[in-house]
Amino acid sequence: MDEDIWLEFKDLKITEKQIPILLDRFNLLPNLIRSVIENKSIEEITPTDQEQLDFQSNFLSNAGINNKKSLDIWLSKNGLDEKRLSILLYDQLKIEKFKEEKFSANVESSFLNQKSSLDRVLYSLIRVKSKIEAEELFLKLEEEEASFANLASKYSQGVEKEFNGVIGPMEIGKLNPELAERLRISKDGQLWPPFETNNWWIILRHEKSIPAKLDNNMRNNLLSDLYEKWMQSQLLPILKNIRENNNQYEK
Repeated sequence: MDEDIWLEFKDLKITEKQIPILLDRFNLLPNLIRSVIENKSIEEITPTDQEQLDFQSNFLSNAGINNKKSLDIWLSKNGLDEKRLSILLYDQLKIEKFKEEKFSANVESSFLNQKSSLDRVLYSLIRVKSKIEAEELFLKLEEEEASFANLASKYSQGVEKEFNGVIGPMEIGKLNPELAERLRISKDGQLWPPFETNNWWIILRHEKSIPAKLDNNMRNNLLSDLYEKWMQSQLLPILKNIRENNNQYEK
């Protein structure tokens, strides 16, 4: 085998210079770079024995693993053995500790900055293709000739049809901007006249607002969000540089 040949399979030969090109082609390069960045960032973090036991216990509980048999089944399905699983859990614990050490001080300000988008809302919706149909349905609602649930289950043409028109609770920041704008300023029970968005005619009713709270789940989500933004800021320049070099090799 030639010195610069990294892999040879039948008549296929892959050189060391081709590895980054192939990793990028098969979309494996971003994950590899991410893992390298993570590995370097957490190398000085050393969890305590108790932290490791607690983290492993939480994992087993969340995965529904409660005995040796269920563990073996899980390992088999995921192509792992106990040693490899222990390594993965240890590294993941170190990442969680890294998130805490690096970003915990920024969680509260991040929450306050995003709160209006993190607030959740429960709403009812009917969507149809025809403006005339939407206006007829709206008139029935205004005159209380039928309930929103009955009309939604009968006439709405989206997945909400199966739930009597009810959607949510959903974070306002994840909604269609035209829905979000109305729901953000609505009062409970407020019914909006038909409006058009994304080729649908919409009848919208605000049901309930649920203000966001900085509880443990929200805190963990914000920590992960801060971590992902940091990771992208580290990963993308490296990826761009490698791709520019790959283009040189391909010429």
